[in-house]
Amino acid sequence: MAAEAYSRDDEPDPGPPAVDRARAEPAASPDPADPDVTLARIGHELRTPLNAIIGFTELMLTEPFGPVGHPRYAGYLGDILESARHALAVIEGLAGQSHSRDPAALAAGPLLEEVDVNALVSRTVSSLSLLAAERGLVLETCLAPDLGNWRAAPLGLRQMLINLLANSMRFTGAGGRIVVSTGRTATGELAIEVTDDGPGIEDWAIRHAMEAPPLPQRPAGGGGSGLGLPLTRSLAEMQGGRLEIERRPGRGTLARIVLGGRDTV
Repeated sequence: MAAEAYSRDDEPDPGPPAVDRARAEPAASPDPADPDVTLARIGHELRTPLNAIIGFTELMLTEPFGPVGHPRYAGYLGDILESARHALAVIEGLAGQSHSRDPAALAAGPLLEEVDVNALVSRTVSSLSLLAAERGLVLETCLAPDLGNWRAAPLGLRQMLINLLANSMRFTGAGGRIVVSTGRTATGELAIEVTDDGPGIEDWAIRHAMEAPPLPQRPAGGGGSGLGLPLTRSLAEMQGGRLEIERRPGRGTLARIVLGGRDTV
């Protein structure tokens, strides 16, 4: 029997050409459990409303459509603007740290600049004055008139003060008094003190504040994460300073931020 003729049409279809696996596979999706991914997502969600708050507050302060009214309202708007800018700066700072993988840059710590400490303290206290009033607290300042400007990281300095004030307001009862003072130590260092006439910090809380790394522990009375004092200590150390806490039985607590940088005036 004659052999059947063979043609290329009889070969099996090889299908489409092979594609490089590395190019064909989609890029791996970000791991939602990655802290950097979580921080980036939170930062993205918060930036938009914060920028809106800043923009509308700045607009209202310029009064393009007429006067705001009572001068106190303008002061409150200034406090809102200050707080929103601080929150946005904190987010930007955290995002920058999460993206930085340069050990030398991280070890260098925050960038220092010339800071009018008394002005920074005044703005920070003003931004928390309404909260203190709502809790029945008197919030005052006692600022050294000849303090001058100091080399410091303003964002970290403001955050340290907010932490200390929040801690005092949390544990000082209605009718209590909180005083923020500035000055120099006997050795010429910058000192920012927050004193209150509350029940006084417990010994275990002082030990907790000086632990490394900061460990969350919710106070028995509720409210707060218990991280304020340890984080303040860490922020002070990043600027070459320290946090000092003194228990004054029957007279409340004194918390002191000490920075070794010399004044620039």
